[in-house]
Amino acid sequence: YQQKGYQQKGDTCEPCGRGFYKSSSQDLQCSRCPTHSFSDKEGSSRCECEDGYYRAPSDPPYVACTRPPSAPQNLIFNINQTTVSLEWSPPADNGGR
Repeated sequence: YQQKGYQQKGDTCEPCGRGFYKSSSQDLQCSRCPTHSFSDKEGSSRCECEDGYYRAPSDPPYVACTRPPSAPQNLIFNINQTTVSLEWSPPADNGGR
């Protein structure tokens, strides 16, 4: 097995190309970066999210980067002397999640 960011090619070890990554030495081959992410250098062990896209810290490296959701719709609020009550509909766009 080759180290992170590198794969075996015949009898040699070569870095993953741009747009590819290898996050574990247990993986055999480099993988293409997931949707909305990139690696702009050779030998990458992970892909960075494009501007405006994010990946949760708990997401594995093969998960696509997503956008934040849009605002909730149809927000209704009621206020009285001691309580505030809120109701809303889900966002129109969940950001790809």
